[in-house]
Amino acid sequence: MIKLVGLLIDAETREFYRAKKTIVLDAPEIIINILGVPKVGRNLVADLALQNPLPEPLENCLFTIHGANLTEGKPITHEVGTVGPKEFAIAKVEFTPKLPGQRKLVIDFASDKLHNIESYENLVIYE
Repeated sequence: MIKLVGLLIDAETREFYRAKKTIVLDAPEIIINILGVPKVGRNLVADLALQNPLPEPLENCLFTIHGANLTEGKPITHEVGTVGPKEFAIAKVEFTPKLPGQRKLVIDFASDKLHNIESYENLVIYE
């Protein structure tokens, strides 16, 4: 993680302005656990968790899942809200496979400070 701080001082008014930004170099891992029997027409639950690696809270945390013939052609989202420093964002997202075969469930996590965190789980769906 890199923490940047910028300071601007107005020479005429002697007012100063400060801005800071945290850049995460290693993206945190999304922990994925699929609950249920992977069969066509049976509900499965993606049990998801991600630990906040930052020393500050994450706001507007959101998990999104999608996958061909797993989520009816559209993403399923689950809002988590605020996650404190070193705490876990946790979600249980339900979906129902429509066709048998090898499938890939893609999981995305986003918040006000972390973006483009992605993982996937390979699934074999049975008749």
